[in-house]
Amino acid sequence: MEQKKVRLPREVAEALEKILKDEPDLDKDRQFIVWNSAHAPNKFDSGPWGVLYDFVGSGNIFLLADALRYGYVIDEPIRVEITTEQQEKIRRYYESISKDDEESEEFKRGEQLGFREAYDLAGIKIDGVNA
Repeated sequence: MEQKKVRLPREVAEALEKILKDEPDLDKDRQFIVWNSAHAPNKFDSGPWGVLYDFVGSGNIFLLADALRYGYVIDEPIRVEITTEQQEKIRRYYESISKDDEESEEFKRGEQLGFREAYDLAGIKIDGVNA
């Protein structure tokens, strides 16, 4: 059974690449990277070893080991662009909810709350809706 490459956050992948670039001998001893990542970094180290330590400390030691064994890809966040026109459509729809005579006030508030929460969870701010 072929193992798939592991998905790593960009920050972790970049830290790993920096360590391997700065200390090329570690490419032959990747076990040391896993071992060292599980030990507290020097208090002055806010660099790549600190990034790996935080990642491993969050319960990802086996993920790091698999990444070093099978390879990895950078896990990119999904990027969405909302144009000015789309924002205006969203704002108009959001405002129209409160004008709908067919629905109860409670339903309208719930629908608007759902709208705001969904955009907040996605980290999207739109004036007149949730900003």
